[in-house]
Amino acid sequence: MATDEEIERFVTDNREIIGRMMDSQRGNARAAELSRRSEEFFVSVYSMFADPEVQRHFMASGLEFIEGMKVLIGNAPVPGFVRTAATDFGRSARTMACRANKDCPAKAARKIKIETTPRAPAPEETAE
Repeated sequence: MATDEEIERFVTDNREIIGRMMDSQRGNARAAELSRRSEEFFVSVYSMFADPEVQRHFMASGLEFIEGMKVLIGNAPVPGFVRTAATDFGRSARTMACRANKDCPAKAARKIKIETTPRAPAPEETAE
């Protein structure tokens, strides 16, 4: 067993190395604390977005947006193939959303009849 004098001499002779070792340990402790805090922050943010209620609203609003764009394109003066693509995209989006979600809002979606004035055909449509 080392005596107090031997320990004091060792510390005195190796003060610089011991100081660097202690600084390194302090840095490691700070990095570990930062890592722990970062992980806690990530988990809390992830949990916020992964909440089923939040996801339900995001899905519903996303599907509503797609439906709105489909109707908008359907009324726009664009070639027929663009309207067909919009309709197909809307149908595919609903199918994929409902495949992933048993409570899919698109399953219960009802069409709302809106009175509109007839639109003029696109120039490419009249050439057909």
